[in-house]
Amino acid sequence: MKQYYYLEGNQQFGPFSLDELRSKPIKPDTKVWAQGLPDWVDAQTVPEINEWLAGAAFPPVTPAQPLTEVPPVTRPFQESYTPNQPLGASPPKPKTWLVESILATLFCCLPFGIAGIVNAANVDSRYSNGDFIGAQRASDEAAKWTKVSFFVSIVLWVLYFLLFFLGIFGGLVQSYR
Repeated sequence: MKQYYYLEGNQQFGPFSLDELRSKPIKPDTKVWAQGLPDWVDAQTVPEINEWLAGAAFPPVTPAQPLTEVPPVTRPFQESYTPNQPLGASPPKPKTWLVESILATLFCCLPFGIAGIVNAANVDSRYSNGDFIGAQRASDEAAKWTKVSFFVSIVLWVLYFLLFFLGIFGGLVQSYR
C-alpha cells in the first residue's frame, strides 16, 4: 500500500494511506511525497490525489466536529533530510574512530588522543538521537584529533631519537679528544 507524506510549512506529516490523507487539510498546492515521486510535488500533480481534490469540496468544520490536532511525526535533533526520502530514513552511520583514538592516546600523544576519544564517543549518541549532521561533525573531529595525535607523536619520537643519537655522537667525539 502506497504511503503519502505532506508538508505544512516546514513540518512533515505522515505516513498516511490515500484514505487517511483525504481527512487531512490538503490543498492543490500542498507539497506531498510518496515512494516513486522524484521530489516533493504539489498535490494537484499527483493523479490519485488530484482526483478527489478536484471533485470534493472541503468538509465544513462545525461545532459538532471539534478540531483535533494530530501530533507531527518527527525525529528530535534532526537538522536536515533529503527531500526525496521520508524524514524517518537514516543515512549511513559515520565512522566513530574510537579504537584509533584509544590507541593514539595509549601509544602516542595523550592530550590530543583524549580529544579524539571524546568526539568519537559522541558519534554513536548523536546518531542514535537522529542528529546525523552532528554525528558526522563529531566523526570528523575525532578523525582530526586522532591524526593530530599520531603525527605529533611521530615528530616527537623522531626528535627523541635524533637527540639521543646526537648525545651519543657528542659523547663519542668528547671521548676521542
